[in-house]
Amino acid sequence: MSRTFLIVDDHALIRVGLGGTLRRAFPEARILEAADGRRLLEQLQRECGIDLVILDLCLEQGGRPDFGLLRGLCEADPGLKVLVISASEHPRHVRKALAIGARGYVPKAAPEEALLAAVEEVLAGGTCLPETGLPESGNDGALTGRQAEILQRLVEGRSNREIALELGLALSTVKAHVSAIYRQLGVENRAQLVACALSRGLVDGAPQA
Repeated sequence: MSRTFLIVDDHALIRVGLGGTLRRAFPEARILEAADGRRLLEQLQRECGIDLVILDLCLEQGGRPDFGLLRGLCEADPGLKVLVISASEHPRHVRKALAIGARGYVPKAAPEEALLAAVEEVLAGGTCLPETGLPESGNDGALTGRQAEILQRLVEGRSNREIALELGLALSTVKAHVSAIYRQLGVENRAQLVACALSRGLVDGAPQA
């Protein structure tokens, strides 16, 4: 499926880097760019069918988060999927962005695999948080919808490659999700993962022999 992405960042190198990452993962995708809020609005008025806006939270703010543009986007089109990228990992900024309507939040320091996992999650209708996203509210190992799908298949004995083919994801995206699941559940290997998932009732059925 062809996708259309709109990258909004005032640094050309970041736009180019993000565009390259997306093109490698989505070879058929259209990549649009905007360097500021005015150009963003022009793109939204000119283009239809934008699947995802990747928005720098500190756009034109000298490194300070500014939620005004995000709020305007979400209020104008509540159905628009916006993935925030930011140099800030402060839990307060993550919570505020999600409360306004962002579908995900990725720190700029995150690896490429984490960004692609977030993009896949948001495109699938889920919400994606950074690892440090909401520590103040507690982390009880809750998984996103996509992570739950992958966990079920891990317990059933599927390999990462089989899961990628079955769910239509890039192998690197599946690996990023698996790493996140390990961290969320506090396990170090597949055997511990299966035992933890079954004991906590996170999956259906028993692992395949």
